[in-house]
Amino acid sequence: MARVTVILEESIKKAEVTLRTIAAEQDWAVADSKAAEHTVHFVKGATRDSWDSSVTVHLEPISRGETQLSFAIDEAWAIHDWGRGRAQVESLLEAMGAEKD
Repeated sequence: MARVTVILEESIKKAEVTLRTIAAEQDWAVADSKAAEHTVHFVKGATRDSWDSSVTVHLEPISRGETQLSFAIDEAWAIHDWGRGRAQVESLLEAMGAEKD
């Protein structure tokens, strides 16, 4: 399981809205609506050529205008998919405008 931590220059509420919006645009689905507060679990399903990925994101306020997002990436493993989940998360982070910690 890979981990990535980033800082987003938004309040925690705005950061969670941004995260959910961008994730939906990139075909991630919320997997567990009953997750702990400020934690979101996303999945991206399997296709003909690829197995599924999942990512759990924990949001933590750093200050009024900054939020730390910790991504735990898990993917169903296949040799041709190795690293795909991390690449998908990096694409999500880029779209969010987040800076790696």
